[in-house]
Amino acid sequence: MRRQLLTILLASILILPAHASDVEKKGYIINNNGDTIYGKILLRKELGAISNIQLFTQVRFADSTGTLNTYKPGTIKGYGIALVNDTILSHFISFNNVEMQATFGSKKENAFMLRELRGFVDVYHLLHSITNGYQRYEIPEIYLLTGDEPRTLVRIKPKALKVPTRYRRSDILPYLKDWPEAEYSKVHDELSPMELMVAVATYNEWRKTNIINNQ
Repeated sequence: MRRQLLTILLASILILPAHASDVEKKGYIINNNGDTIYGKILLRKELGAISNIQLFTQVRFADSTGTLNTYKPGTIKGYGIALVNDTILSHFISFNNVEMQATFGSKKENAFMLRELRGFVDVYHLLHSITNGYQRYEIPEIYLLTGDEPRTLVRIKPKALKVPTRYRRSDILPYLKDWPEAEYSKVHDELSPMELMVAVATYNEWRKTNIINNQ
């Protein structure tokens, strides 16, 4: 069962060296022609630490010639970054008009989203920020790319914006339509982000075995 969790990404960042203004990691971008170009991802440090938000809003990339460019969502299809032992752990995909929570209501912006799970139902993770008065909040949100055609990006809203974030069972199960009742019953009424991903990963594995041609 393949699970790429945001906690792995963020924990890895925290142990990066603190003496440089930029941290270089191996990685790649995928341009709008679908070409994969390998080089270095540069993570900018602010006040001695790397901002998690930057991973979802832009990517600074130097190709093999050393040419440095900053790409925002929509200007490339996505990028990957190696954070542990030069192994690509994190895959950020560019989406347009992503619904985000705002101080009042919601807004739509382009964003890179971290692909946590890939299968009949994909799971993507978004992190963005809002400012409410003098306080700034980092808002984690989970999206499902459903297996129906056309594949549709669906925002699963957390029950409450507090720690720990919880998701309603009733908001998730409609996208895991084929599961028999016995499997449904194993899902709690409320799920943490990790539990949500476990449920989707389990469903994807079940579907490979039980649905002909995974259609």
